[in-house]
Amino acid sequence: ADMVRGLVLSQKEVCHNLSVVLPFYTFLSLPNLVQVAPSVWKGSYLEVTIYLVKIPSSIEQVYGGHTLSNFLHFCDITHAFLQQISPSIIHLHDWPTALITLYPKHAPVIFTIHNAAYQGECPVRLLKRRPIPPPLYQRTKTPNNKMVNLLASAIEHADYVTTVSPSYLCELQDSNKKPSLLTKIIRQNSHKFLGILNGIDTHYWNPYTDPHLITSTNQTPRSQLQDLLKIKKRHKEQLFSQLQLHDTSRFLLVCIT
Repeated sequence: ADMVRGLVLSQKEVCHNLSVVLPFYTFLSLPNLVQVAPSVWKGSYLEVTIYLVKIPSSIEQVYGGHTLSNFLHFCDITHAFLQQISPSIIHLHDWPTALITLYPKHAPVIFTIHNAAYQGECPVRLLKRRPIPPPLYQRTKTPNNKMVNLLASAIEHADYVTTVSPSYLCELQDSNKKPSLLTKIIRQNSHKFLGILNGIDTHYWNPYTDPHLITSTNQTPRSQLQDLLKIKKRHKEQLFSQLQLHDTSRFLLVCIT
């Protein structure tokens, strides 16, 4: 989600006309929402058009709490809506959006893999309920023929596939990896792949303007390294206090995975 926010705003800076389609998470509160299609509401955020798709069962969390059926419904509604707004390019992210690549294509599709550990295995019976020809997912069925790997299907049917860094692309294409359905599909579609290194949104993640930091650095010249180190020390002490860690002299290592 953080990557999508930064990507959208950077594309907006170079005058791309774009919109974002998201599940209508229950905690979202955009002002002046207007229903523009069955189960689709339109709003805006930072002057970017946002479409929110409401599905039969509510989605309350960004991570966790999802079911496969939630995202299948999301893809069903989104695909129908995309036909109405006729985009020039469709950019999809990870397995929850993969089903869209199996529907009839009305624009070139870019599919980005953020984490291939999550692949979205879907029972064949659920796909048979949709107007999707079985040959489209025949090659991405699991060995027992009862499930379809949605991530592998998206790789098969997208026009281009990107990963979140060149090194992650190398990892996915590693010839020493244990053979699997996904690695097979990745190697067969290697000509579509491009690794693009994720950056950060330097407007949002900016220590000189960040309101969440206890000590503002906006008055500190970047050349005054000692002053910046003192400010970082105060931030570390605050974090130790919040985490109920008492020895602030100890080395702090933070990992977000």
